[in-house]
Amino acid sequence: MVNAIGIDLGTSKCCVGVFRDGEVEVIPNEFENDTTPSFFAFTPVITIGEAAKNKLRTNPANTIFAALRLIGRKFKELVAQSDMKCLPFRVSFDKKGRPMIKEARPYSQKYYPEEVVAMLLVDLKLSAEIYLGTPVKDVVITVPADLNHCYHQAIRDAAQIAGLNVLRVVNAPAAAAIAHIVAMKDLHDQDHLVFDFGAGTLDVSIISGNANRWEVKSTVSNHHLGGEDVTNRLFDYLKVEFERKHGYAISNSASACIRLRAANEKKRLYPEEIVAMLLVRLKQSADAFLEADVKDVVITTSGQLDLRFRRAIFDAAEIAGLCYDLFQRIWGCLQKALDDACLENCEIDDAILLGGSSHIPVVQKMLSEYFVNAKLIKTLNTDEAAASGAAIQAALLSGDESEDIQGLLIPHVVPLPLGIQENEEMLVFIEEHVALPVTHSKLITATYDNDNKIVIEAFEGVIIIPEYNTLLGKIKFNKIPRLPDDDSNSTKVEVTFQVDVTGTITVSATDKSTGKTATLTIPDKNSRFSEEELLQMTESINEYISVEKIRRQNKAAKDRLTAYCNRTMKTVEENKRKRKALTPEDEQAYKKCKDALVWIDRNPRAEAKDFQRQLEEAH
Repeated sequence: MVNAIGIDLGTSKCCVGVFRDGEVEVIPNEFENDTTPSFFAFTPVITIGEAAKNKLRTNPANTIFAALRLIGRKFKELVAQSDMKCLPFRVSFDKKGRPMIKEARPYSQKYYPEEVVAMLLVDLKLSAEIYLGTPVKDVVITVPADLNHCYHQAIRDAAQIAGLNVLRVVNAPAAAAIAHIVAMKDLHDQDHLVFDFGAGTLDVSIISGNANRWEVKSTVSNHHLGGEDVTNRLFDYLKVEFERKHGYAISNSASACIRLRAANEKKRLYPEEIVAMLLVRLKQSADAFLEADVKDVVITTSGQLDLRFRRAIFDAAEIAGLCYDLFQRIWGCLQKALDDACLENCEIDDAILLGGSSHIPVVQKMLSEYFVNAKLIKTLNTDEAAASGAAIQAALLSGDESEDIQGLLIPHVVPLPLGIQENEEMLVFIEEHVALPVTHSKLITATYDNDNKIVIEAFEGVIIIPEYNTLLGKIKFNKIPRLPDDDSNSTKVEVTFQVDVTGTITVSATDKSTGKTATLTIPDKNSRFSEEELLQMTESINEYISVEKIRRQNKAAKDRLTAYCNRTMKTVEENKRKRKALTPEDEQAYKKCKDALVWIDRNPRAEAKDFQRQLEEAH
């Protein structure tokens, strides 16, 4: 029985897959689509995915998206503050400084970003259970590479709230590369560059090897560089132009901004690379392009802003000019990935393009001109690749012994360097991308403070100045007795960092002069949420799950009955048109199906068992 799935949890959309019978199957949602938009809305009924996405224009203040940009952060973080300026919904904070998404009037409910992500995971989980016909508990989740421990823990918290057991959190580029390697089945060693340019993040990984042996040589990420940043830049330009031409400021009008973004949404690609970016916040995949600008403005009697649109196009040069600094940051990530892998750009064999924003023609042109010997791999389904790789990981971690995927388990690694502050600098104990479990110790000289205490601060991050990294916690030795003949202001302390296979970080420090030891465990003691808080959120979401599960089951049974009846009646009608003689059995089947469809019209809210009974009678 298959009950382990892989989920690609994206800023703009999600995808879920399962590996069974030797291949990956992408699981469709209730609308038969392979991807689900990462949207959540209160209307006041909770809606998720496509249904929530459709609410953005009519109810922007209560339609939530980009929750993954807030998850695992503090409200006052500069990055979080920057993101919140572009959101049409309200974000407040709790007593501990954690961001909370607030419903607009007349509603008053507040949700943590982790709760919103949990709702998305529940939606994917229910789709998987209906597709597989079995309960789903275990999951492998992909996230952008090099995200810190707080983010990983927040993802695990969201999964726990959703009733899922996280087997492993893996980085999306590596998962996508696994899907590519399995599809190619190439036994020749090659250097693959994975360029994952999504809505909210850019991940660049270099992976070397073949279908039997591979390794991640380097990974470089920018967690706030994505198609949404390009979209925001072009949107800001149009907004300023609109205000300059018409003298009407819409900067603070959420509904007007959404309407401006949503105007004339179309999907078109121009071979001459004359493209336009569609300025719709929820259309964060950059394979849709803007073909709208303001023609004139009419202020209605009700004071509402009515936007009339005409066609306007950005050409490649204009996009490159407006987004020059963003594209320079892309170059920086590419060069660092090559330097870390000790490779030149001419040594890359192929560049695997992932993420909707990798479809931007300007970006593709940049890559093809820089990696002169590399083939741009565009055939890999960008929406499904990471989910496919995650499904393979879920199968391997669940004991699947399929020959085609053996040896392709992504090692669980430390995402970012771990260390302490020493002499105003970051002293690294464990480097990034080291496989777990891992333990490393160092003997340091610690200085007593004025209260005769020693404080050791543990950090996570790549910056040499500790205060710009993430503070994991502090170890304190209180009231340490000094030796009678010790006039120094310092002592020797052995500090040990240990990370187990689950990613739990333990930092211990032993004062060599006294033998006293103090320990800091992350996330057990420093988790963003207590077990009581997680339990309360789980109970709250379980109420939604119980109702939604019944609705999904009823809908699935209704759809099966409807599909069977339509298929049977179509076959009989085709035989009749071909002047084939109808057997009594055909006529009886036609009548039963017709009666069943009439019954459906009269009983649209019937239960699954009733639809199933009608299906059995129609056979």
